[in-house]
Amino acid sequence: MKTPLYAVAVAGIAAYGIYAWTGISTQQELVDKTNSLDKDNIRLENQIDRLLGNYKDEQSKKASAEGAVAATQAQLDARSAEQRNVAKELATLESSIAAKQKEIAEMEKVIAGAKDKLGDVDVSSLPAYIQELNDSRKTLNREYEELLIAAEEAQAKRDTAQNKIQEIVDKEAVRGASLAQNSISSLVTAVNSDWGFVVISPHPQAKIESDSRLMVVRGARPLARLNISAVEANRVIADIDYDSLADGARIRAGDRVILAKPNVR
Repeated sequence: MKTPLYAVAVAGIAAYGIYAWTGISTQQELVDKTNSLDKDNIRLENQIDRLLGNYKDEQSKKASAEGAVAATQAQLDARSAEQRNVAKELATLESSIAAKQKEIAEMEKVIAGAKDKLGDVDVSSLPAYIQELNDSRKTLNREYEELLIAAEEAQAKRDTAQNKIQEIVDKEAVRGASLAQNSISSLVTAVNSDWGFVVISPHPQAKIESDSRLMVVRGARPLARLNISAVEANRVIADIDYDSLADGARIRAGDRVILAKPNVR
């Protein structure tokens, strides 16, 4: 009995040994793979670190490049502005040069005209000739100023005389209009005997005011004086002065109204 059991035990130990060796071998392979992976990870981490360093360097270089580009663009903008300013200044200078050239051309024409008029004149005599011209100009200016003063004085006298004439004309016009009122008569259109007033239709050219003195006439016969009580747009209301009413007279519509006292001026 012991022999078979021993054999079985030996077989079991042998099987376990084989299993253990196999497990150890597999475990060793796993360890080797793990170590290899660790090494690969280390290499990858180192590569990642190098790549990150390179990336940071590239980012720094990019930022520096962008700064340089911005500075260059700013310089270009400044240069463009300077070019525009220079172009404007150049255009202004060209315009000024053109104007000066035109002035020079005009001056040359004047000089040429002077040369034509003067002919062959000794240059040394030009100052005396110019002085003579200046003296003549001063004399002419003085005479011209004297003529202007005389003309102004004559104009002032003429204006004064004209004003006096206009005053006389205005006074004559007023006097004529005043005298013309003597020949103008208005019409009595209504009589109110109970209240003692009349309604007058003024002549279109009659000038009747609140202080005018009027008289009612029939033909050449004076009938009564009137005292104005109201002057309206198209009619005049006047009270009858009964103290001045002619004996036996009675005012009626159709009688004429004239100035009680003729105007003499």
